[in-house]
Amino acid sequence: MSVAIPVVNSWDGENRRAYLKQGVTAFHWIDDVYKEYRYWRRTVEASRVWDALMIAAGNNPKGGGKYTPRYITLLHGFRVIPYDENILIVVTGEAITDNPEVDPDPFDTSTRTQPLKLYITPPASELVRAEAEIAAVNRMSYNEEVRIDQINGLLGTDGLKGNKQYPVRLLLDALIIADNNGFIKLNIKDDFVFTAGDDVSGLVLIGEGESSTLITLPVLGGALTVATKMEGLTLTGKCGGRLIMDNCCLDTVTALCATGGDAFFYNTRLKNTIQLNTIANRSFNFVNCDDSGTGTPPVIDVNDSPASVNFNGYSGFIKFINCTQNIDVRVMLNSGGIILDSSVEAGTFTLAGNGTLADNSTGTTINKTGLMNNAGGGSLNAEQNEQLMNTLTEDNFLALK
Repeated sequence: MSVAIPVVNSWDGENRRAYLKQGVTAFHWIDDVYKEYRYWRRTVEASRVWDALMIAAGNNPKGGGKYTPRYITLLHGFRVIPYDENILIVVTGEAITDNPEVDPDPFDTSTRTQPLKLYITPPASELVRAEAEIAAVNRMSYNEEVRIDQINGLLGTDGLKGNKQYPVRLLLDALIIADNNGFIKLNIKDDFVFTAGDDVSGLVLIGEGESSTLITLPVLGGALTVATKMEGLTLTGKCGGRLIMDNCCLDTVTALCATGGDAFFYNTRLKNTIQLNTIANRSFNFVNCDDSGTGTPPVIDVNDSPASVNFNGYSGFIKFINCTQNIDVRVMLNSGGIILDSSVEAGTFTLAGNGTLADNSTGTTINKTGLMNNAGGGSLNAEQNEQLMNTLTEDNFLALK
């Protein structure tokens, strides 16, 4: 069977189960179950919050064109549940569990009312691979990602192009290779400039560090980054869609998440001006982020957006401008300060942590009771400060209303 006609009816990542469809009379552990699992992980963003359900192994060269059999290992209690019906299922390939001494059975039959009838075809002890199968083995050299080098990369999608040794130059080639192999990660060497129409939605972009990889999105928009995750790079330009960044740098970004969706930034450095989009009911969440350390504070251009902005554990200084809507901003400082420009004319700012406030705003509601060391602000004694900081954890600070 194939992904187009799946044997798996549904995946339950939370309870680590896969439910086979009614009427499935045969399946292969690798060609059906594992392939459909990889497709689910690649196309359904919510699936990636769960630890891997299984891994594939085998195909190890033995010389003379011979390879060991393929098999999958079910991880951390993951099991397959056949449909509860009285039929014979022909199972091809091999599946083992990661704890065979305690629970060696890859099937969960705890709720069955019908007998489970299986005909298991054992794997061959030694396989001789044709050229096409050898090519499939070579895909393991990609390490589950496609490598891009926009300057020195190769053109095309044939052979081993796109692995670490032979990176590709064009994004289109990288996307074809990723789709053919079920990869969701693009590893980008040095810098990369996107053009209008480029679509990396649902993919993970991995750089070589914020000082080594600069991703430039077209300022006029047109590049699609919906539900895209970025790691270890610097981003500039116009960014659209729900975005997740970790260990990155935002440097002069316009209309952040322009096409909508919430944004999450972890351990990310802010530089120059970060402009928000103007769509309502969106949130921008910054966790353990900081300024660039240049002495010039980064600027959050609210851009008259009525969205919500949350900073938790921010280090350094941050300036807010262009706020005329009923925005909700919450900042908890590790150390540093908040600057409110005279163009901040509305909204509610809840400020806490160890830092200062330079307030030039007009018509804005400011709650600075929890802000320590703020000249002219509310004052708390040491015991009250400690109680406040113990209360403002990451979870409940972002949840405050």
